[in-house]
Amino acid sequence: FPMRRTHPIFSPIALVATAILLVILGLALYLTGGRAFSPGTLSDVAQRQLANSEFSSHAEFQDDCSQCHGPFQGVEAARCGTCHELVMDQIEGNSGFHGQIESMDCRDCHTEHQGGEFDLLADALGQFTAADHGAFFVLDGAHTPLECEACHQADRFTGLGNACQDCHQEPEVHVGEFGRECSHCHTTATWEDGIMRIHTFPLDHGIEQEVPCVACHAEQLTSYDCTSCHEHRPDLVESQHDEVDLTETPLLACASCHPAGLVEEDGS
Repeated sequence: FPMRRTHPIFSPIALVATAILLVILGLALYLTGGRAFSPGTLSDVAQRQLANSEFSSHAEFQDDCSQCHGPFQGVEAARCGTCHELVMDQIEGNSGFHGQIESMDCRDCHTEHQGGEFDLLADALGQFTAADHGAFFVLDGAHTPLECEACHQADRFTGLGNACQDCHQEPEVHVGEFGRECSHCHTTATWEDGIMRIHTFPLDHGIEQEVPCVACHAEQLTSYDCTSCHEHRPDLVESQHDEVDLTETPLLACASCHPAGLVEEDGS
């Protein structure tokens, strides 16, 4: 009978060579982790806002893909949260910046394997536009040209309070005399030269229907003196207040009877 020749791929030499290659590949994977399959080097830039983490940058676990990737899957946000606990707390509590964005995929803003000098945070900020910021706080007026660091100190970009006093100190001119609704007088165009648009007394007189605050509020902005502009002679007051017994009823501040500054008002 004629002898059957063994296919070259199953020859002893081929099998030995295959075994050697498998051993070499196994050793390479053991020694380098997943680096052989890595699309690029991880960032060596120190990460901010880490809590209870043994790593200071992603490059420190370059060979351990499981720190970010699940088996046969992409990056999992839950794995990121094992180091970035402050961010995960925001997401779970619907608070701060990360708790208000729709995407739960960290890669949408933070793309890795771009090299050791790649700054993940700086890159994400570069993609963040004024329109994106408007979902949390509208950047208009004098806020428009500000750099991120002007408001977000110490490299923290996880969200700030939206109240004016979170950034602006209350001016000494009315400390404790007015409420905290700054928009009643101020706009974002400029903090100076505020105009009180919501006023308990109608601002309908004076030159061009507008007078400086100090014209009526000489000392304190919560007190006023009508006589600083209006001359009130006793005989004139008596002639126009026949229905009021001024001898028994002390003449109180004008606004007690004229709270709106009108001549004909119910003074009861």
